[in-house]
Amino acid sequence: MGDLVSAVQAAAQSTSILEAIAVIFAVAYLALAIQRNIWCWAAAAVSTSLYLVIFIDVKLYAESMLQVFYLGMAGYGFLRWRAVQLEALAPVIRWSYRNHTIAILVVRGISGGGVGPEARNIIEPTAQASLNLRLVPGQKPEALLAALKAHFEKMGMIVSSEGPDADAARERHLQMVPRPGGYRSFRTSIDADVVGDLKVILDRLGDQETLITPTMGGSLPI
Repeated sequence: MGDLVSAVQAAAQSTSILEAIAVIFAVAYLALAIQRNIWCWAAAAVSTSLYLVIFIDVKLYAESMLQVFYLGMAGYGFLRWRAVQLEALAPVIRWSYRNHTIAILVVRGISGGGVGPEARNIIEPTAQASLNLRLVPGQKPEALLAALKAHFEKMGMIVSSEGPDADAARERHLQMVPRPGGYRSFRTSIDADVVGDLKVILDRLGDQETLITPTMGGSLPI
């Protein structure tokens, strides 16, 4: 808790009035968008315009160009919402606490057929996918692997760590091979020595002091 308070105080001290106003309008955009209020786009335009000025001032030109894109999308969104009946769109739904704390499943890659120079007019007998599970606090790698296996089995797949038998139906077989080394999510304390060492290095690389802020916990040493 002390880390969070210290980080919030440090962030408040280093935030300019212009940036604070930009944040307020960004939050207003989100609140109005949830309510499907068309003026959310006006709030987005104000926030984006302020961030554009801020990024140009500190010579972050790539970020500045991104704000120009966001500004254009705010105008597009306003015109689109004026042209449709918002009530006719899909209803806004609320996620439960469980959905907010569920792990993130990242599909890192899929291979299932020949493309480019390897393209051929046959149906490949196998397909491969690489998945990456990002944990949140309180979750264990082995529990999530069991839940993922149960999910595929519920879909009618035969899941094992080995390939299918010669007389088994290959289309229903799923060979799941977990990569060793999975670990639980954790957070590095802001007061840790390594954080201070990294700050010293980053301060030397730039012309501004590095701001240390807390982040969401995850399966990375952050």
